Amino acid sequence: MKIKPINGVLIKQLDKEDKVGGMVIPKGIEREAKNMGIIIEMPQDPKGQLGIYKKGDTIVFQEFAGEQVKMEDEFYLLIAPEDILAVIRE
Repeated sequence: MKIKPINGVLIKQLDKEDKVGGMVIPKGIEREAKNMGIIIEMPQDPKGQLGIYKKGDTIVFQEFAGEQVKMEDEFYLLIAPEDILAVIRE
């Protein structure tokens, strides 16, 4: 099964063992890690409105944002563009 978001992005939330920009998330910032994820899928962007981020980017999103979706025993979040606060890049 594959999900293609219509208006938003599909992300995989980071676990405390995941890496961000080559660094492992330390235990001291576990709370912040709940608000971080990696973009797995996003809609086509013919007007260039979503050009700030792309597939594979690590993002920070608002607390309690998104709708949880389960696919193939994995949980993902569908996040609206306005709930994305920052993109983390090296």
